[in-house]
Amino acid sequence: MASNKYQCLRGMRDLPPNESFKMEYIASTMKRVAIQYGYMPIDFPILESANLFQKSLGVETDIIGQEMYTFQDKDKSSSLLALRPEGTAGCLRSVLANGLIQRQKQKLFYHGPMFRRERPQKGRFRQFSHFGVEVYGYPSGGIDAELILMSQKMWAILGLKNLNLHINYLGSIESRKAYHHKLQTYFLDHQNQLLSDEIKRAENNPLRLLDSKNPEISDLIDQAPPIKSCLSTEEKEKFEQICQLLTAHNIDYVESNRLVRGLDYYSDFIFEWISDDLGSQSTILGGGRYDPLVKNMGHDIPAIGFAAGIDRIEAILAHQAPRLTKVTIAFESQDLWLEHHLKLERMRNDNVVTHIDPLPGKFKSKNNQASQNDSDYLLYISEEGLKLLSFDERPLQTISFDHFIQWYQQL
Repeated sequence: MASNKYQCLRGMRDLPPNESFKMEYIASTMKRVAIQYGYMPIDFPILESANLFQKSLGVETDIIGQEMYTFQDKDKSSSLLALRPEGTAGCLRSVLANGLIQRQKQKLFYHGPMFRRERPQKGRFRQFSHFGVEVYGYPSGGIDAELILMSQKMWAILGLKNLNLHINYLGSIESRKAYHHKLQTYFLDHQNQLLSDEIKRAENNPLRLLDSKNPEISDLIDQAPPIKSCLSTEEKEKFEQICQLLTAHNIDYVESNRLVRGLDYYSDFIFEWISDDLGSQSTILGGGRYDPLVKNMGHDIPAIGFAAGIDRIEAILAHQAPRLTKVTIAFESQDLWLEHHLKLERMRNDNVVTHIDPLPGKFKSKNNQASQNDSDYLLYISEEGLKLLSFDERPLQTISFDHFIQWYQQL
């Protein structure tokens, strides 16, 4: 029985073997697909200067305002450090520091923990795992569609269903300034329907109100002027090009004026994959272009990326995650283990989890142990021969060693 004495901190969670296996399976699947599309891995620190995120995420975001884990560097009292709340800013800093973005186009992916001091709830943890993709040097168009095609292939391999793709186009800084003013005017004209903090947001960052979860202003948001009314002709054409590419690949999507993403660095094309199976925390992947962020850091280079929440994907796969076949091999005596274990070691199959138990014991004991370890099969080697037990079908059969090797290789 679990003990409350050793529970982890609020908002954190332990991952027992079964859940950890699913998390690793999800991440490895996404990595494999990314590599197939020509993306390469990159890694960067969990700990960064807090200033990096303050400059890139926007002072009006909830992350900067109340969710980022920060502390003073004892070596440099004036330096404020932060646990990374997301991956884009750190990845961009890394490619700039290592001269990658200046030399050539880059297609990169990463995987690891992020940290936010959010209110814990289902699907939201204070330490969570992201799989992220960042692309540098490709202008808006085909590469935007490629990220969606790649993510759709990931969902197909993982077997995810009940997903909806939402897209929007935020336009350039100039277009968003015009929309900011139009939206600000609209919401302040209806401020009698807003709470005090919503009025403040309407004054400072009205686009964030479009993402509000307050059902009392849902109709007000639906009737807000769309961002398309402020886009230039060229921006509308770029958005239409991406939509045509998605249609050509038979990818259904919803154009959502409410979709603004939670970080200030996004511009132009943005998108989210939303699950019908997760309740309020329903976004499993979100991304978009962030050309202005790269420009603010000294390089006029186009950029786009996405981040997928491994924890939320794991929650969807809770009852349908694939698992490898597990075979336990046990021995009646130490002498039999010495006789067979080298041959058994050489035959290991990538598609099979093979647990070779080095401790001898009786069949009944090994049968109970294998069952408790969720094995699909038990091979028991005794002086009388080899016995193979299937825990699903339950027949116990005597088998030769050669026959077992043939059977095992076909799993």
